[in-house]
Amino acid sequence: MAALEPEAASATVACAAALGAAGGWALGSLFFERLLRSHTELSAAAANFFKNSLALIVFAFILGGLPQLGAESWILFAVSGVFGFALGDALYFAALPRCGIQLTALCANLTPAIAVITAYLFLGEKLSTGILLAMVVIGTGIVLVLSDLPTEQQVDRSHRRSGLILALISAATQALAIVLGRGGFQNGATLLEGTVARLVGGVLAAVVFALVGAKLGKSKGPPKGSLIIGWTKPRLLRALLWPSFMTAVLLLPLHSAALQGAPGGLAAVLLTTTPLFTLPLARFSGHAVGKRTVFGTLLGLAGAAMAVSLA
Repeated sequence: MAALEPEAASATVACAAALGAAGGWALGSLFFERLLRSHTELSAAAANFFKNSLALIVFAFILGGLPQLGAESWILFAVSGVFGFALGDALYFAALPRCGIQLTALCANLTPAIAVITAYLFLGEKLSTGILLAMVVIGTGIVLVLSDLPTEQQVDRSHRRSGLILALISAATQALAIVLGRGGFQNGATLLEGTVARLVGGVLAAVVFALVGAKLGKSKGPPKGSLIIGWTKPRLLRALLWPSFMTAVLLLPLHSAALQGAPGGLAAVLLTTTPLFTLPLARFSGHAVGKRTVFGTLLGLAGAAMAVSLA
C-alpha cells in the first residue's frame, strides 16, 4: 500500500482526533450521568466545579501561571468561561440524569447554529437560510428522540421535559460562550492561554453563584460547602477524578489537533458526532433505544453537519 502524502496523513490524524474527542465526550457523559444518579449528595454544579477546577490547575501549571493578556481579552475570555463552563457545562450535567445522555448530547448539536444566529444578532455577521433550516432539522430529530419514551417510563415524562429544557439552555449558553471566546482569540491569544482565562472565569463564577444561592436560600453551614464536596469527600474525589481528567484535560489536545489539521469544516462536523457514540453507550447503560431515537439522532447529526458547513 502506498504511503500517504504528509498533508493526507495529517488530515487523517486530525479526523481520527475529532472522532476521538467526540467519542471521549460521549463516554465522559455516561460516567457523569451514572455519578449524578448514584451519588445523590453530588450536585451537577459540584461535579462541574470539580472538573473545571481540576482542568484549571493542570493547564495553569503547564502554562506556568496565569496568561499575560490585555484587559479586553481577559474580559471576553472570562465572560465566555462564565457562560461556557460555569453555566453551560453545569446545565448539561443537570440534564444528564433527567433526560439521559442521548437527548442531552443531541441538544448540544444546536450549539453551532445558535452561535451563528448569536453572531448575526450581536456582531452583524452573515446569516443564511440554511442555518435556520439546519435548526429545524436538528429540532425535528430532538422531537423524535423525545417522543421515543417506553411505556414503563411514562411517569417520568415531566422529569424528562425538565431535562430537555436544561439541555436546550445549555446549548444556548455554550453558543454565546463560543462567540465571546472567538473575540478573545482575535487579539492573538494562544489556545492554552484562552483556555486558562476561560477556566478562571468559569471557576470564579461558579463560586459566586454558589455564594449567592446559599445567601438567598439561607442554607446552613459554609455557603460553598456543597460546591467543593468533590474535593472534600475522598469517595467522591476518587469517583470524579478519572471522568473529569478525561473530559476536561485529555480531550482538549484531541480537539485542538482536529481543528488544526482537518480540512475545511470537516473537523467541526466530526466533532458533532457525539450523539452517534452515545447510542450504543445509552443501550449499554440500560436506556431504551428505539427506532425513533436512532432516526432522530441521525437526523440531528445531519442538521449539525449542515450548520457547521454553513457557519
